[in-house]
Amino acid sequence: RFSRLLIRLKTPLLAAKAASSPVPPCVPSPKKRNNEVVRAFHENGIPSPADGATSAFSTVATQAAQIWMTDPASKLGWQAAERAMLISYERPFNSWVDMSHLMGKEDWSAVSPRPVAVHYLCDELAPGEGTTEVDVRQSLEAWIENKARIDIWPGFAWGMVYDPQSSAAGGRLEAQYIRANQLGSERYVTVAPKSKQYRLAPGGTGFRNLAIAGDWVLTELSCGCLESATQGGIGAGQAIIDGTVRK
Repeated sequence: RFSRLLIRLKTPLLAAKAASSPVPPCVPSPKKRNNEVVRAFHENGIPSPADGATSAFSTVATQAAQIWMTDPASKLGWQAAERAMLISYERPFNSWVDMSHLMGKEDWSAVSPRPVAVHYLCDELAPGEGTTEVDVRQSLEAWIENKARIDIWPGFAWGMVYDPQSSAAGGRLEAQYIRANQLGSERYVTVAPKSKQYRLAPGGTGFRNLAIAGDWVLTELSCGCLESATQGGIGAGQAIIDGTVRK
């Protein structure tokens, strides 16, 4: 669960103008987060529609993993015909989804044996649980050993985890995609009661050539999920097309 702010600029931010006053130079490097842009507005005394949103929302750090396996989910012990989607299981990875339908979109033609399944895991990265991808990988190994293989993956064996180096046991997790999302727009935006009124529409930033997207903007759902992020992206594109984002 993994949402990010998308800023679409048709001209550099240096040339952007607010409705009533020019925006002073504040072009961030590609590595800067959206919060750096908002901070630049504040430091230069420029009012922004985002002021209410940033004060009304809270965020939490998250952790995520994608694990490729050379055996299908049925070998793990999942016997249902439908792909697994488990929410509110045991922390620190309470969400598990079998995303193996995406394997056809990935090119593994040069690999043998090829992975045939990929599993997505995520949860909050709570205070005290670490801050780095190494911390997340260690937590994931312990979660698999002490929880998952007991309750939901009874058929699990480390040899099922794809690793071109054929590492031993949990060392195979070094070949997987692991994330510790804790900085700026990497964080998950929570949905507080009565906070919808502070959400900005994708084309409602108040600045020329600036549209926003993500699951934290105003959408039909207005909540933290992939579907809302998709709606936010569509809304940003439409705002550019129909001129809501003024040229």
